[in-house]
Amino acid sequence: MKRSLAMKRGFPILGLFRCYAAMGVEPGVIGVGPAVTIQITARNAGLEVADIDLFEINEMLDAFQHLR
Repeated sequence: MKRSLAMKRGFPILGLFRCYAAMGVEPGVIGVGPAVTIQITARNAGLEVADIDLFEINEMLDAFQHLR
């Protein structure tokens, strides 16, 4: 939702979306993608990981299931 609409409706601003990153890793190391991606995203946003209070991590595991 745009900030202007939230303010118009009286909703509090709970967070700020700055950037995101996506990457893939080899199936043998599945599950480590977020560890690398968090570092890249923080750097791209001009932040340190310690500056971030909350992460939303969505790792796509469907492809992994099909490789079994």
